[in-house]
Amino acid sequence: MVGETDWAAIAGEFSRRELTALTTTLESSNDAFRKIVDRALDDEDVSAEFARAWTAAGRQPGETLLLAAYLYARCQAEWELTGDYDRISAAIDSARRGWEQCDRPEGLDDPATDLFLQHVASLPECMNAEGAVNSSCPVALEDHAAAVAEVNSAILRSIKSTRNLDASSFGRFLSEIVEKHIVTYEAVAAVAHAVLGWLLQGSDAVRALEACMARLEKAESSALLANDVYASELRAHRYALQSLAEHTPGPRMPELTVDEARLIYCYPFAVPPSVNWEDLGEADVLAGARPQLADRLQLSDIWNEKVYNGLVVTLPPINIRTTAGLDLRHTVELRLSNLGNHYIRIEHASGELGLHDIYQGFRRALPIMGEETVTWLEGGDGRSWKRLHEFANGVLEDLAMQVANAKLSEWYADLQKNFHVVLEIRRARVRVAGGDEREATGADITATAGKLLLNPITSYATALEEWTRRQVPEVHNLCGDAGYDTDLLARTDNTTLLVLPGSPNWVYLGEEEKVEFVASLPPLLQRWRQELRDLKDALANPLKARDLEKTKRRQVEEDRMSLARHVAEVRLCLDRLHSQRLVPAGVQRRQVDRLYEAAGLTRYEREIDEEIREVEALYALVAAYVGVVEEHKARDEEHKARAEEQRARAEEVATSKYQGRMQAALGVLAVLSLVGLFDAINQFTQASAADRVPSVWASVELAFVLLTATAIAVGFWLTGRRGGKHGHGV
Repeated sequence: MVGETDWAAIAGEFSRRELTALTTTLESSNDAFRKIVDRALDDEDVSAEFARAWTAAGRQPGETLLLAAYLYARCQAEWELTGDYDRISAAIDSARRGWEQCDRPEGLDDPATDLFLQHVASLPECMNAEGAVNSSCPVALEDHAAAVAEVNSAILRSIKSTRNLDASSFGRFLSEIVEKHIVTYEAVAAVAHAVLGWLLQGSDAVRALEACMARLEKAESSALLANDVYASELRAHRYALQSLAEHTPGPRMPELTVDEARLIYCYPFAVPPSVNWEDLGEADVLAGARPQLADRLQLSDIWNEKVYNGLVVTLPPINIRTTAGLDLRHTVELRLSNLGNHYIRIEHASGELGLHDIYQGFRRALPIMGEETVTWLEGGDGRSWKRLHEFANGVLEDLAMQVANAKLSEWYADLQKNFHVVLEIRRARVRVAGGDEREATGADITATAGKLLLNPITSYATALEEWTRRQVPEVHNLCGDAGYDTDLLARTDNTTLLVLPGSPNWVYLGEEEKVEFVASLPPLLQRWRQELRDLKDALANPLKARDLEKTKRRQVEEDRMSLARHVAEVRLCLDRLHSQRLVPAGVQRRQVDRLYEAAGLTRYEREIDEEIREVEALYALVAAYVGVVEEHKARDEEHKARAEEQRARAEEVATSKYQGRMQAALGVLAVLSLVGLFDAINQFTQASAADRVPSVWASVELAFVLLTATAIAVGFWLTGRRGGKHGHGV
């Protein structure tokens, strides 16, 4: 019931993005609705179930407000944890469709729920504003933030004009939420406007930055936002503005102008050993476009092509339309290697670039980059993508299906995590105090833009141009003895800066090859590690007690040989990566090694070594278990043989005794039989013809002898039967 719901307590939790009070209230009335919302956030279309829930709730006064409040709070809480805006927006759309389709009691007017759901529907626009921050685009941020403030201003006017709503506890609750959005997003729109002015006007916009900072500070400390998470978000914008003001070129800060630069995006991947790498160059259509050319990979002479060679598949160029409406042309190649380190290479060559453009270009590789529009410039089937990594993923999905009839998940490709951005600054100028201008060296560039160029790309952005708040890290110039005093080669976890002023194009090409070679290795090393893990998992089954008896030593030895071959192959591949034969010139070899170390690839090697040790230890354990089992089996066989021998001996003794008794009995029988027979014959021959008829006693005697003999024979025969089959007879 509206009158029974503690909306003030719920409002307090909303400020912290908590749901305890609201969830507790909902559990006692409509817990099924919680499950519907959860399913909607799991990407299911449950609009029909929402309609039934709204219909049932409409029969209870105030129940629809509780459901709307839970939907809102749940989406807000989810938004705090993820950048998957599409999933949250889909859940909101599903709930609103259900509200429009539900059967309401005749004459029921529910303006409070209508207005609340209108505010809920503004959340996707709030997420678009956050996406603009992740895109580092003040133009898009100002548009989206202003739209949020405008929609909520209209809702607030409707609340005030709706009879009895403004004065109710729910009306005050909703008004407070709406007012927070108005104040917050009007301030964010002002931030975007101030940053845009700074980008266009430089030092002339510093006063506007300072005025915006004062506005933010006032909003943060207001009674409305003081205890709300939105205050922390405004604080992040204020800190960024402060850094911008301090970073503005002037007497203390040299001004850097980049006249020519290239951004190269590397999306590496590896394929299972069963896939022939040369077959990867034969795909007909990738992401809806036909490759323009497939040819041998042209490498500079720093590489030994007998060790490292490959193919390059040239795809049509693509266009990226930014959130500010700018069109950027990019070339696309698929580079395939006989070593297994493959990658998609996307390059943007530009003229003059500002630090804002470079920062935005860096962030373009991230999976949480705000929505842009990626399309084919030539050919293609008309499809588009929202982000650069989604386009690269589309290329690989088609490649996996056409070449190996496999899903991309079966390959070693995580383009949301494994990516690298190379920035080449080919020509730049620096203006120092007094207005003097000269060509910039690597040291000049790090001194003026080290905060941006020497730090990795972070994930979610908290404010526009927040790179100005970063520390300038210690510079590790990887050029070493391979470069000049003006050169700079620096690497972070996901970016590389290459500055070679005064060097011709072919020098840049050779450095690109080394940087991209190292950037393409992580999935390959991950594949080797995963294969070892799979071997380890396969070993787990024989260690189960019920399977030990089925495991044979010969099988274990065959598995050990298979493991030894696999380990030898992995070590051979690792040795090839470090081999002097790969890069014969010592100076160049050392530079590749420095890049390898800076990329953290030695950590992958340590993990591979650890996997090898664990697998070998596991094989030794299996072998030991099998040895114990076989020893027990051998003992059992020995015991069984001894028992059989003892039984045979016992049978032999029993048979001998049996035969002795049989011979004695037969002897007695023979004697009795002969005596009786001879006596009968004697009587018969001596008697007269009349007396030759046997006497009764003689007949009885003969019959007794015959019966006794028969009984003895049958008895021994039966004894022999019992012993012969189961006992000790014959």
